[in-house]
Amino acid sequence: MKSDTANLDSILSDNYVDTDEHGQRTDKQGVLSVLKSGDLKFESIKLSDMQVHRYGDAAVITGSAVQAGNFKGQPLTTKIVFTNTFISQNRKWKAVASHRSAAS
Repeated sequence: MKSDTANLDSILSDNYVDTDEHGQRTDKQGVLSVLKSGDLKFESIKLSDMQVHRYGDAAVITGSAVQAGNFKGQPLTTKIVFTNTFISQNRKWKAVASHRSAAS
């Protein structure tokens, strides 16, 4: 919500890939660039149904969210489901991939 790009930069792996609810893929620099530009603005995000599945040095997080905000003036998809994949590198968890889909 605060577009904390410094914190996100430390969490996202260098080869991070984000796939949004429209099927568009963006790399780490693209995500950080959009947040820095102010094109993406969140008003609220409410996470729910989150589950963590750990597989050694990897973890998959699934969940749902209700969000409000806009991207380049267009409203965000209100309800989404997501899957985030993390790996542990040098004792730090890094996000390597995220995928969102519109939910009904």
